[in-house]
Amino acid sequence: NTRVREIIDELQACHANVDIHEPYADPGECERECGFRPIGQPQPGTYDAIVIAVGHREYHDWGVVGIRALAKTNAVIYDVKYVLPADAVDGRL
Repeated sequence: NTRVREIIDELQACHANVDIHEPYADPGECERECGFRPIGQPQPGTYDAIVIAVGHREYHDWGVVGIRALAKTNAVIYDVKYVLPADAVDGRL
């Protein structure tokens, strides 16, 4: 998805360390075609910011509790795909 690529590029241009979780993509193919390798499983309590850029079923299933569990205490969650309720995120498109 080119929009996801643009988000990644912008974050990296700001010197952010970016992990990409994409459960349906082949990691080797992603690396060859897009220049990044998705991680296997995000680690709980790790992230300062989370951008939900695709609406995969897994993210709906994780819900607010599961996604917030990946974040540090004061993390920002931005939901591009309206996976979570509006009052559970810090921003949406």
